[in-house]
Amino acid sequence: MKAVLKIALAMIIWGSLGIVVRMVELPSIEISFFRALITGIVLLAIRLKFIKGKLICSKKDLAILASSGAVLGLNWILLFNAYRYTTVANATVSYYIAPVIAVIIARLLLGERLSLRKKLSMVVSMLGLLTILLSSSQVEMSNTSHFSGIMFGASAALFYAIVMVVNKYVKNVSSIDKTLIQVLSATMVLLPVVVIRNNIEITNFNTVSLLLVIGIVHTCIPYLIYFSNIEKVSMANSAVLSYLDPFAAVLFGHVLLNEPLTNFHLLGGFLILVSIYLNVGERKSAKSKYNLQIDRD
Repeated sequence: MKAVLKIALAMIIWGSLGIVVRMVELPSIEISFFRALITGIVLLAIRLKFIKGKLICSKKDLAILASSGAVLGLNWILLFNAYRYTTVANATVSYYIAPVIAVIIARLLLGERLSLRKKLSMVVSMLGLLTILLSSSQVEMSNTSHFSGIMFGASAALFYAIVMVVNKYVKNVSSIDKTLIQVLSATMVLLPVVVIRNNIEITNFNTVSLLLVIGIVHTCIPYLIYFSNIEKVSMANSAVLSYLDPFAAVLFGHVLLNEPLTNFHLLGGFLILVSIYLNVGERKSAKSKYNLQIDRD
């Protein structure tokens, strides 16, 4: 029971990420850089302090994880742009087609068999996304392009799906080491971009505080909570608990930012959650070497 409550807490924390990102007065690329930098520093400190032994990782796995780190950085940039252009609800729900995209990638690259249930999951998720797109014409918000925001969210989902597949493919590296390599790689890739752009203007302590919150509270802490407890609950329970993330995001956006909700939002979000349930709820009898479940970085 304690493990379930801890995972639920991690999901609720992730659901509030969009609220904090909207408060940071920096472009998405710079926010992504600081998120990767802060997360990398904290995870490295934790590993050196509490985890004994050297990092065990083959050159092949290291190259794959480092490459996926660059993809992770791009994923964050797109997601943070989604928060800028549309509501937190739209951005988060459209981002949650990632698990379904991961199934498609696994089929194309890893040869995973697509069952009827997984095919139905993909169809339902696409219907859900199209339904959310219809909500753009129903909601008015000054200086905001909902369509662009939703497309940013869906694009972020594509890149996050790649990270999901990589984390399942690389099996001989611990979860904390995987994430450490990926965030440090994302930091190194984003660093020259940030330097060339020269667009970092941190003029107050509030911005620094928010960046620390994103890096520590919304990345390191829920990551450690999630992965230290995920093996203590069933796959079905972890899938159900993951639904708290988009629901929390919708609730936070509506209550704290006064973001309007329409029937299209609710229906589209419901369809995407149904698609995730169809995807992860498949019986273990349809086993595959690269069977996927929802993970968060």
